[in-house]
Amino acid sequence: QKGTFVFTLSATSVAQLGQYRFALESFALDLAMAKNSAALLAELFDICERMAIKRDAGEMDEYLKLDTQYHATIFKHCGNNYFEDGYQLVSGKIAALRKHLSQHPTHTEKSFHEHLKMVELLKKGKLEEAKAALKRHVTRGERSYADTVKDIAEADQGSGLKIKRNS
Repeated sequence: QKGTFVFTLSATSVAQLGQYRFALESFALDLAMAKNSAALLAELFDICERMAIKRDAGEMDEYLKLDTQYHATIFKHCGNNYFEDGYQLVSGKIAALRKHLSQHPTHTEKSFHEHLKMVELLKKGKLEEAKAALKRHVTRGERSYADTVKDIAEADQGSGLKIKRNS
């Protein structure tokens, strides 16, 4: 698939995407932690360090790529190709939504701190608390979108919000 793709996200679609993402990612996190928690945590921590550098430098596109990499790393370490494939089905929509939400000043800051919090909790062996943080994190788009994006009302009325993605 090459070229420009446009898809429509309504408030309902964003909510469903968050639910799907949490179901898939939380179980992949269980598997990844059971398989090799040390390798997973080392890679997530490294990504967080690079995210901080890019955020501080104002390099948002690079920061967002690392955000995507953070979540893909969980699937990479889970040891189940079907989970990784399932995530790939929606990764483009997630990246487009992430880009859209990053335009709101507080969203990226909250998101960054949630990434760090998840790593800290996982390092302490608090998997259930980390998954609760993950749930808040992956459903933040639903809350942010509904609260701060005017277009969402129009999207729910059928006109849809068009988010453009190049690939």
